[in-house]
Amino acid sequence: MEKPDQQASEPRPDLTILVPTYNEEGSIADCISRIPDLPCSREILVVDNSRDRTPAIVQAMPGVRLLHYLPAQGKGHAVRQGMLAARGRVIVICDVDMDPAELRQVIQPILDNKADFVNGSRMILPMEPGAMSFTHKVGNGLFALAMTILTLKRFTDVYCGFKAWRAEALPADRFHENAWPDLELLFGARRAGLRIMEVPVRYTARKAGASKMRTWHHGWSLLRTMLRLAFRPHV
Repeated sequence: MEKPDQQASEPRPDLTILVPTYNEEGSIADCISRIPDLPCSREILVVDNSRDRTPAIVQAMPGVRLLHYLPAQGKGHAVRQGMLAARGRVIVICDVDMDPAELRQVIQPILDNKADFVNGSRMILPMEPGAMSFTHKVGNGLFALAMTILTLKRFTDVYCGFKAWRAEALPADRFHENAWPDLELLFGARRAGLRIMEVPVRYTARKAGASKMRTWHHGWSLLRTMLRLAFRPHV
């Protein structure tokens, strides 16, 4: 576990790479090991609520901060806890099913002061066969269209596991959803008047572990959350 007194004495990094995990013992080591050198100082923060060996694996990796808690309360709660613990001026979410090599292009528009919030899109570049089912491709397209209509901002992918933003632009106390942080972050960025940019990222089939997405059950939950957030006065 991290030691807050030691963290406070270290220089503030430019970037926090926030990796939310839930039972990813087969994937987390590979994900962390493939994070490339970046043109800025950075920290890696794993926010974990697994019951498998994920936290033990992370603890054995040098230079990685671990925030582990149980019981699990959803990815949104994990992201919010990560936002509160993050020390970087920029925060980027990197899900374990994404390719960390894409981190450079996700954060670059913010480092170049061309954007305040970057949303990754898996739907622009060709995908590796088996990376996403046909049903999920259709569902992603429909949710992206709905988000485009509701926010008057074009999106091609809502649930990509890459999102980056300036930490001070989106304080953690603005967010409350436990289930679907992607939606709340996008609505929050739009309502805050941030400069939003979408960048294409490559999406490959999982090498280990399994997707947590259950098409119909989660689809209805996503739709209800989207509509609730769309008509909430403030995120």
